[in-house]
Amino acid sequence: MEFNKYIEIARRGYTPNPKIFTPDEQLMELGEKLLNLEIATTEYGVHRMTLDEALIDSKRFLDYYFKLHKVPYLCYPSLLGKKIPLIFKKHPYDLPLFETEEDALIFDGAVIEELTNSSRPKVLFRGIELSKTTTECTSATYVHEITHTQLDSVKGSIKEYYNAEILSMFAETFHYMEIDKGERLLRLFDSRRISELNLILEDLIEYKNNSSTKEKDELLEDSKYAISILKAYNLFITFYYANENIKNEILDDIQCIFDGYLTLEEMLSKYEVTLESSQEEKRLLKYFNR
Repeated sequence: MEFNKYIEIARRGYTPNPKIFTPDEQLMELGEKLLNLEIATTEYGVHRMTLDEALIDSKRFLDYYFKLHKVPYLCYPSLLGKKIPLIFKKHPYDLPLFETEEDALIFDGAVIEELTNSSRPKVLFRGIELSKTTTECTSATYVHEITHTQLDSVKGSIKEYYNAEILSMFAETFHYMEIDKGERLLRLFDSRRISELNLILEDLIEYKNNSSTKEKDELLEDSKYAISILKAYNLFITFYYANENIKNEILDDIQCIFDGYLTLEEMLSKYEVTLESSQEEKRLLKYFNR
């Protein structure tokens, strides 16, 4: 298989040639401890919600906390029987919606993007995928994907490839906290993320032990998600326990990243979010045991 992930990383403007993340035994043990916590139980079910209801809820949340900018939209209309590329600015809410292939994955979503092949590559957006089965979770998933449009359309907003999912995960988690003050959905989501993290860490340990069957592209993707999950929770835990002034400051900083005045890495440094600090057992256990 041709190894193309590094090409994509370079074209997106991330620091080139990141290495595959290899977790140590201490992180593996921490992951197991978190997995064994009773974060979510059978009482934390998910209720069906229409797509329109989910989108209204997402937009209400995003419009209250952030000011979103338009993004470059790519479509292929037919002209004289031939499809031609057409690019223009579009509000992210107006991007076309498509159904994901695997309907059972109620948390799943994706932004459909294309990279221009030029000396100054640009991310273009074609739409957003959401699960056909729409539930309360669809609202937060849409928030996650809309956050990606705000970041990916501003080249340089994120410097490191491994940090690419942090703010989308943060916004999604924050929305779960807001949508249900009893934290039913937040705890369910926490449980899902911890399970996901452990599966990823197992894959990365296999690579470390030279027993992995995965391609390098997949291992780099695993590395991105492992590091982003850890750092996203680090930032969210700071936000969760903060006073209103600090919470507003964090949200203002996110808006500055959307607007191109601040990089994600500058924000992470401000709140001392590092890979090392994101593995502090006492801090994580306090949050997940709340």
